[in-house]
Amino acid sequence: VSTAQELMQLVKAASEYPVIQQYTTQTRHSITDLKSGREITFGNTNRLVRKVSWPISLSKTGFTKDAGNCLVMQTKINARPVIIVLLESWGKLSKYGDSNRIKKWLTKTERLVMKETRRQSALVSNIR
Repeated sequence: VSTAQELMQLVKAASEYPVIQQYTTQTRHSITDLKSGREITFGNTNRLVRKVSWPISLSKTGFTKDAGNCLVMQTKINARPVIIVLLESWGKLSKYGDSNRIKKWLTKTERLVMKETRRQSALVSNIR
């Protein structure tokens, strides 16, 4: 059992290891079973890693009875580093919809802040 804050700290710590970043953001990875010689392929369950619009540098999906469908990931939104932690998502796919809504909200909010900052700068310039 852990909190969103603890999972954020875990993502920060894991991001210090390039091999963890590499394997958690690959869409697919194959290994060879040394005993049988058979190739085994693993697919990344975070469908956002396949989207160019999501520069994800670390990712982990999961499910437990207590926490439900979960997603933690480190990405950039508007060139700013962001860690998203989603716990107890309503359904299997809602964590991806929620992530897209978070991205859209952050992008819109930043645009509004930048617009207001430019407006205030113009007012200050006019006063001088």
